[in-house]
Amino acid sequence: MSRYVVVSWNGSSAIQRDVAQRLGHRLLASDRAWGCVLDLEGLRVYTCSAGSASGTSLVFSDGTGIVLGTLFEGAVGLTVRRKLSLVASECDAIRVSRGRSLAQRYWGTYIAIVYDPATQRTIVLRDPTGRLACMRLTYHNVHLFCSDIEDIARLQVLAVSFNWKRIALGLVECLLENDETALQGVTNVMPGQCIEVQHGILSKHLYWRSSEFARSESLVDPERASSALLATVKMCVDAWASCHSNIVLHLSGGLDSSILAGCLLDSPTHPHVIAVNEYSEGSDSDERLFAQIAAKHAGCELIERLRNPQVDFSVLLDEPRTAVPRHYLPLLIARRDPEQTLARDHNCTAIFDGHGGDGLFYQNPLEAVVADHVFDRGYRPAVFRTALDTARATDRSVWSVLRENLRPRALARRWNPIAEASEFNTLLSRDTIHALTDGQRFAHPWFEHRHDIPPGKLWHMLPMALPMNFDDIGARGAMPELVTPLVSQPLYELCLTIPTYVLAGNGWDRGLARLSFTHEVPRVILRRRSKGGIEEYVQEMLARNKPFIRRLLIDGQLAREHLIDRRRVEEVLSDGPTAIPTRPVELLTLIAAESWLQTWSLNQRQAVA
Repeated sequence: MSRYVVVSWNGSSAIQRDVAQRLGHRLLASDRAWGCVLDLEGLRVYTCSAGSASGTSLVFSDGTGIVLGTLFEGAVGLTVRRKLSLVASECDAIRVSRGRSLAQRYWGTYIAIVYDPATQRTIVLRDPTGRLACMRLTYHNVHLFCSDIEDIARLQVLAVSFNWKRIALGLVECLLENDETALQGVTNVMPGQCIEVQHGILSKHLYWRSSEFARSESLVDPERASSALLATVKMCVDAWASCHSNIVLHLSGGLDSSILAGCLLDSPTHPHVIAVNEYSEGSDSDERLFAQIAAKHAGCELIERLRNPQVDFSVLLDEPRTAVPRHYLPLLIARRDPEQTLARDHNCTAIFDGHGGDGLFYQNPLEAVVADHVFDRGYRPAVFRTALDTARATDRSVWSVLRENLRPRALARRWNPIAEASEFNTLLSRDTIHALTDGQRFAHPWFEHRHDIPPGKLWHMLPMALPMNFDDIGARGAMPELVTPLVSQPLYELCLTIPTYVLAGNGWDRGLARLSFTHEVPRVILRRRSKGGIEEYVQEMLARNKPFIRRLLIDGQLAREHLIDRRRVEEVLSDGPTAIPTRPVELLTLIAAESWLQTWSLNQRQAVA
């Protein structure tokens, strides 16, 4: 997706008009690839498509709006078409509804910017999946929206100040997102949210909430649910596949990526698919056998690639600045060159992966499905069958499962993912964890008024609230488009209406998905209980970079702000034995946060100099 910057101001203010004009000049001068694609009184939209094969925009026929990204029209059972233009009646409907009709009639990954000349109102709408980033800030009363905060930072309009509470949240749970970023004054436009700017005054409206679909759990019949899931997944995969002739598919050999492989085989546009499996040494890091089975079943070529642990973590300090630290950045850097080479050699314009499937199809926690069954139906005989299936799957007694889930409404009231996540952190200071215990400040708007949603469904909603925009912005447009077909609005809306005890039928995580794709996925993969990982690979990366990590963390800003326990960090990074049970992802999160802080601080000092 091409980068964008939106500049909105009060058209009747000469001062704001001058500020907007200067910002536009600076942006266009920063890179020749920038261009102005929408120029109205009070609104300008700039895009930069340098090296991007996926930069798409739909300009309204009357020139009063634009949709950046990919937009589809159609539903299950109908022909789904990618929108390449919007006729006058569609533009009018979007403008009159203030963007609501986009969230109701279309789907995809997009940011929409619409101007109403009659009311001098600008709206900015982020699609409900949140696949494309959208941040906003204000500079001299001019409102700025962007996909990449680095582009704004280069304009020298950011007075950088760190949001330490939000940084602390990222250390506890690195993927949680709300409207705050780690930079003071920079906020997120949330998925499904519309921002209105009129005469310089800003207001926010949430057009799409997962909770509204979760409350209408209507697909309780497993056969109907299975049929709907199969049809909707195929529709979404077919829609995304129709945008590309040559596709690279990340095929782990797990359930989700194997579903994609099987669906791509039957896609009406018949794209050429090359599967790639990454493996490394370790007890659960080599899934080549399962990938080979899935690739053979789908009839696609498979390339097996050994993961490269020789990543120099010092390059993290040279990466583009972002609004929040990204704990997965070393993994992106490790795969950057091989991905570019593979895509170039095979003329691929997209990389497909199965991200989002675990949460969408409901992988865990399995015990919560019993609470949901009690919540919905009371203590009926069917609940005991669900409890028995769950007990077998989790190797527990049926009575312990029932006892734990006897009061589902109390469980829902106590539901707190931040508190849950903090139990696994061993290197943070007590003050950091205590400051986030309540967690209400960082509550995602989808979880407001959750009292009538069962606890398992809350856990089901949570992964859909986590940003899936893992694009490698450091590649600066040189990478093909990253496509996550399972992160699609029609799939979100369908799966939210299916109770967790149907999604996890017969005590299997993602049980309904296993039942639905018996023709698309080999039986041996459908029956897999285990899941591959990269623990040993990450451990090796960390070991190779231990001297750098020591220098980075022990005397870094996280330690000076008392966000981490310096003594425990020193012990974990020493060459001697330690009894502290630290997960690799926790260290990656600290490294990402400290690198992020130092990158911003260094650039700030250079700007002052």
